Amino acid sequence: MNAHSHCSGKSSQRTVGAVTTQAIPFVPITRPGGLKLSLPQRLGSLIALTLKEMCPRFTPGGELIYATGLANRISRPEKDCLKSIMLSIEQQERMPNVLVYHRIQNWLVMIDVAEGNGPISVKRRHELKTLFGGSNAGLVFASAFLNRESMAHHLEDIAWHTVVWCADSPDHLIQFNGRRVLGPSGAIR
Repeated sequence: MNAHSHCSGKSSQRTVGAVTTQAIPFVPITRPGGLKLSLPQRLGSLIALTLKEMCPRFTPGGELIYATGLANRISRPEKDCLKSIMLSIEQQERMPNVLVYHRIQNWLVMIDVAEGNGPISVKRRHELKTLFGGSNAGLVFASAFLNRESMAHHLEDIAWHTVVWCADSPDHLIQFNGRRVLGPSGAIR
């Protein structure tokens, strides 16, 4: 098995070099209400990788609220999901590239991809906190890159209290400070 193997609903082993590791659980995300998520061919490659690889690993069973290129507006089921966490979004132009609600943890996971909005900078983190600050869900900020080389070009822009995911190492997150690997950063909002 290679580093980009797919599994559905359970963990699997994978081999990297001479080391066999236990991959983390892989549970696909859905649309609100459990509707199956289907991705169009025109979707940006890093956004598609984020939805297919990152989200099933780090927001297992999460509900996709929004993804750049998937729809021009937030539909009724997504609006209902947002209302359940006391949030109403009227301005979609400042949305993160990917917005996932992880109901089990009560997290609203905001992911910006390098080829889209760029990484989550201090300014961008503040914009997202302002936009989603009325939610009763914990806010999680993540940036997605194709690889660590592309991340290195943006390293000085990445805000503290965020996480970074690189598509070429899908089982790992890089944590920028804080006590958690993925989750709200507690009192720091």
